[in-house]
Amino acid sequence: MTRRRRRARRWRRIVASLIAICGAACTSWNKVGPTPAGYLETHRPEKVRLTRLDSSRIDLRAPRLRGDSVLGIVGGGLAVTDTARQVAVPLHDVYFMEVRQFSPGKTMLLSLAVIASLCVIGCSNSSGPYLPVK
Repeated sequence: MTRRRRRARRWRRIVASLIAICGAACTSWNKVGPTPAGYLETHRPEKVRLTRLDSSRIDLRAPRLRGDSVLGIVGGGLAVTDTARQVAVPLHDVYFMEVRQFSPGKTMLLSLAVIASLCVIGCSNSSGPYLPVK
């Protein structure tokens, strides 16, 4: 394998890793309110994180309000034993609720870090001007 191909493969790996990191880093969990019930009546989030009065947390997919409880789906991960199931959490047990939202500050910091990293890598890999071999 030529040196140029190895370098191109390394760059593809770096860029793919940075894209994967950017997807997670550009959002953060933010509290919503004033109450979980009020938020769920007006919004339809894909996923919520409930913190209970005993400080335990539970992530619910497809949450909805039914009576005095928040219904949602937990589980269904990659492990065979992690089966998806519906869970109901009473509202009086919920201390607060969070949803994932876009974070401009984190996005800006990550973008600056990526640009700086690419500049450092690019400068360290350069071995002078490229001259084609005849």
